[in-house]
Amino acid sequence: MSYPAYESYKDSGEPWIGDIPKDWISIKLGHYLTSLKDGTHGTHERVNEGPYLLSAKNVQDDELIYSDLDSKITEEEFLAINKNGSFKFGDVLLTIVGTIGRCAIYPKHEEKVAFQRSVATLRPVKKVYNRYLMYSLQADSSQKQLLSKAKQSAQLGVYLSDVATMKIAIPALHKQVAIAAFLDEKTAAIDDLIAKKETLLELLSEKRTALITHAVTKGLNLSAPMKPSGINWIGDVPQGWETIKLRFLCRINTGSRDTENRIAEAEYPFFVRSQTIERIDTYALDCEAVLTAGDGVGVGKVFHYYNGKFDFHQRVYAFTDFYKIQGKFFFQFFSQFFGLQMNIYSAKSTVDSVRRPFLQELIMCVPPEEEQTKIVEFLEKEIVKFDKMEKAVQEAVSKLKEYRIALITNAVTGKIKVV
Repeated sequence: MSYPAYESYKDSGEPWIGDIPKDWISIKLGHYLTSLKDGTHGTHERVNEGPYLLSAKNVQDDELIYSDLDSKITEEEFLAINKNGSFKFGDVLLTIVGTIGRCAIYPKHEEKVAFQRSVATLRPVKKVYNRYLMYSLQADSSQKQLLSKAKQSAQLGVYLSDVATMKIAIPALHKQVAIAAFLDEKTAAIDDLIAKKETLLELLSEKRTALITHAVTKGLNLSAPMKPSGINWIGDVPQGWETIKLRFLCRINTGSRDTENRIAEAEYPFFVRSQTIERIDTYALDCEAVLTAGDGVGVGKVFHYYNGKFDFHQRVYAFTDFYKIQGKFFFQFFSQFFGLQMNIYSAKSTVDSVRRPFLQELIMCVPPEEEQTKIVEFLEKEIVKFDKMEKAVQEAVSKLKEYRIALITNAVTGKIKVV
């Protein structure tokens, strides 16, 4: 959809903003705020019941998200943090540490909420409409200003003084209200489309999982005679299949390298504890292998199949020298059921490291070799189809998000006349 331009323009004085309509002004943000504060810098005792202490992760564009899982503090600490009226309904919330630049309006609700220093509250003067300010901060022109001012220490961050020196373009108040209303309507429609696309991605992921799960535990022949596997989470398996502990199917290796050994554009792949494959100038093995993270956030989430020369991290496991089971079938079954078995046999709700004895006891389904080949060939063809569908949906989501930002940016910098 195209929109007309304004009749005449002038230089805003801010390169990120460019020209603005002749009757608009370019303002330095700090001059048009009655309050600009960040959250508490202190450490606080966490309790099971009490006011919430939220951080930047809870502030998403246009909304504040939190649940009972978020941190809570005592009533006394809440009052100490908020003794000067740090925030109130209608303030604009802006993330200034970590993922900087997300913003929302502080909503009216009954819960008591305080913020950590990663969130700033901006209270505009009466001639600046808070929702217009929120959209102005979401605009690409403001995001670029924030990033240009960001400092890197433990995390990326922006000082309040730098927020105060940011510039935005504003028209008369009644036009701000009208532009914000226009953006409320349009972004809601875009967000609805994005949500539908993301739901489709979830459905595709579920169908992919169901397809792989059935193939590696039930086979491709729907009329095959079945027998009990003896394993509750597997159920019946086709006659002629075996359930065997991993220790009898392959060799388990760990690497000797650390992340600092990676070399960009080096000759060999270097498997670390993330889905990203780095490069290195050495190789430890030259074979068919399945690899997974042994500790960290990648446990139960990072899986690779590779055949050739490679090196790997000291806390990455490589499964090699497969016996009775093909490497590609091992990969499909292992990546599908490793997380499930990890949760079944671990007393912890989350597992941050995996030990060799645990891996050795994992149960694998092992069909006859000829059937393994057919299952792998079938899955590879079907997974290509899923990959194409998911890529198309992801590209559509990316374009919608780009359009959302472009629409907001053009509306709040006066490049298009929307009201």
